Amino acid sequence: MVLTALEYDLLTRGPKYVINDTRTAKKRRGGELDAAREKIKNKLIRKGSLGGRSMMAAFFKDLEKALIEYQREKSSFKRKQNLQKLHLVKRLNFRIKQTNTILRKTDKSKVFYLGKSSDYKDKVQKYMIKTNAYEVIGDKSPLQDLVVKTNHFLRRLWQEKRITQKHVEEMSVDPVTAELAHLYFLPKPYKPNTPLRPILAGIKSSPMKISKFLDRHLRPLFDVMTKGSSITGGIYLVKRLRKWAQFKLTNDTIFVTIDVSDLYTMVPQKGGLEAIRKMLEILK
Repeated sequence: MVLTALEYDLLTRGPKYVINDTRTAKKRRGGELDAAREKIKNKLIRKGSLGGRSMMAAFFKDLEKALIEYQREKSSFKRKQNLQKLHLVKRLNFRIKQTNTILRKTDKSKVFYLGKSSDYKDKVQKYMIKTNAYEVIGDKSPLQDLVVKTNHFLRRLWQEKRITQKHVEEMSVDPVTAELAHLYFLPKPYKPNTPLRPILAGIKSSPMKISKFLDRHLRPLFDVMTKGSSITGGIYLVKRLRKWAQFKLTNDTIFVTIDVSDLYTMVPQKGGLEAIRKMLEILK
C-alpha cells in the first residue's frame, strides 16, 4: 500500500495524536477568556494604567468582544481543518481494508506499523503453535466461571484459616467489573523481519488481585536474594561496572547480552512454584 503525502503526514504524528475537538474547545473558551481578562487587569493595576470604573468596563467589553471574535475565527478555521482530517482518516481506513493492510502501534516506539494482514496473521499463528500457551475461545466466554472459581478458592483458604477475612475482601473478584484477559501483539520494527511482541492484557482479570498480593509480599524477599546478581537501574549498573573494572576489567573482556525468546510461556508453573518454595526455605 502506497501512502499519499497527506496520509503519510497524518501517520507520522504517531498513535497519541488526536484531532482537536471543537465542542470541547468551545466549552473551554469561557474559562480562557476569564483568565485572560484577569491577567490583563492585574497587569494594568500594577502599572497604574487603569482609569475610572466606566473606562475600565468599556475596555474589558471591547477586549471580550475582540477575544470572542478571534476565538470564533480560530474555531472556524480549526473546524475546516478537522473536517479535512476526518475525511482523510475515513479514506485511509477504507484503503487499509481494501488492500488487506494492517495499521498497528509498535513496540517501544512512537510510530505506526503498516504491513500485510497475511504476514501478521501468519506470525500470530506460528506463535500460538510454538508456545501452545493460549487458545482462541470464540463466542463462549469462561469469564463468569473463572470469577466463581476464584472467589470460591479464596473463601476456602479463609475457612482453612490460611488467610484472613481482610485478605478475602482485598482479593475477591467483582463479577460486574471483571474482564477476561486477552492477548494481542505489537510489531517490533527495530528487529530483523519485524517479529511480534505478545501482550497479555489482564488488568481487570479474575486472578489479577491475587497476583498483586503475591508480588507485594514476595518481591521484597526476591530483592534480598538477588541483591548481588541483579541490576536495578542504569546508575546502579554504571557504579557496579566501575567498581568491577578496578580489579577484573581487561582488554580481553567481552560483554554479552542474552535475549530470551518467549520467556513467560517457557517458565513451567510447577517449576515456578518449586522455585518459590526453595526461596522461602532459604530465607527461614
